[in-house]
Amino acid sequence: MLDGMWDALDLPGLVVALVAGNALLYLSLAGLGATLLPRGLPGRPTRRIQTEPPRAGEVRRDVLRSLRSAAIFGVVAALVIHAARNGHTRLRFDEAALAPGPFLGALVATILLHDAWFYWSHRALHTRLLFRRVHATHHEAVRTTAWTAYAFSPWEALVQAAIFPLAAWTIPMHPFAFAAFMVFQVSENVFGHAGWEIFGPGLPRRLPGVLTNTPTHHVQHHEDPRGNFGIYFNVWDRVCRTNHPRYAERFDEVVPPRG
Repeated sequence: MLDGMWDALDLPGLVVALVAGNALLYLSLAGLGATLLPRGLPGRPTRRIQTEPPRAGEVRRDVLRSLRSAAIFGVVAALVIHAARNGHTRLRFDEAALAPGPFLGALVATILLHDAWFYWSHRALHTRLLFRRVHATHHEAVRTTAWTAYAFSPWEALVQAAIFPLAAWTIPMHPFAFAAFMVFQVSENVFGHAGWEIFGPGLPRRLPGVLTNTPTHHVQHHEDPRGNFGIYFNVWDRVCRTNHPRYAERFDEVVPPRG
């Protein structure tokens, strides 16, 4: 049954379905983030990271750019699925690939691969050669919101979309495992841009905070792009010493230490 469903759509049908699916995923998760994070999570109040709200038109700008990025992601995903149907990737369409072990293993491997890809490609986008041509569009959002998650230039959207062919050519996985990864990464992007901190005092100075990134980490990158290049984990930034020099202090400004 699952094998047949991937053959039911030709390439144009795949493009339409995956463009619409990516747009719906972005709108749903960004909308949830924009609605729920300001209210706080059960038993854990959230704190606003930036005091100045977005200016008129900035949210609309970010939504339109994000929808454009979602369309690019959908086209790339459709091309990868099309290549997979012709045996050119490591994607698996059989039921065995949906068993808990292979499914979770592929999901974790893709998250780790994306964490490395994002860090190193992000650092490259901050070089003099690429920043103004590719990445500056995203940094126009100094006052970030949940809607900023995908607000890339078309060229940067292609860089971000590259994780699908990278994963498909290196990790044996069912497309549903990659779909689960997409839900995870969009949620993390919304969480990192929304402008609300949910973690408790002193997290960047203790475990597990020394291993995970916080919303403050990425918002600070938009405020001052001299550091904080990672996405999920704070490992690459720590190993390469690219955490912003005032990251811990900025976190303390948002979440004052106890006592």
